[in-house]
Amino acid sequence: KHEVTAFPPHPRVLGLPVAKPDEVAESAAGTKVAWEAEAGPSSREGVADVEAHSNVSDGKALLNFGSRSPAQSVGWTVDVPAAGTYQLTARYAVAQPTVSFAVTVDGAAQDAEDLGAYLPGPAGWGSEKYWTLHAFDWTDGTVLTPAGRPLLLKLTPGPHEIRLHHPTAGINLDKLHQPGRR
Repeated sequence: KHEVTAFPPHPRVLGLPVAKPDEVAESAAGTKVAWEAEAGPSSREGVADVEAHSNVSDGKALLNFGSRSPAQSVGWTVDVPAAGTYQLTARYAVAQPTVSFAVTVDGAAQDAEDLGAYLPGPAGWGSEKYWTLHAFDWTDGTVLTPAGRPLLLKLTPGPHEIRLHHPTAGINLDKLHQPGRR
């Protein structure tokens, strides 16, 4: 059995604010939120490419996020239909054993652990020279905290900007969603 370890370590991104969200009243179970990564992203400090690709939903994906600049961030305005706690998951491809980044909602992390969130990559060697082997091995996975727990976002109804900051390696994103309410 091969155990995947963090590479590089999960750094906490300094300089991003942390603001505990207000408590939210839970709504009826079954509320779903999903968005295509290539649909309307706003990018800062670098460029992520929207390109056609096979094996992705809607035929396009957001490619090369973080592969050109570790200072890059990308965000989306997401309309949340009901108040609640949402688990963030993604359909993605990475070549490293893990790629860490910070997650903010409306300009601030909801918890200090959100500054070291990560997605696991493929098992085995993770050198950037193997990017061509794993760059399009699409998988669905939960965004995790440094402690290995699912990252949970407390959201009120209405629009929110969800942003990923400072990835430690390149990420290709097809879509982000939450598989079920917690």
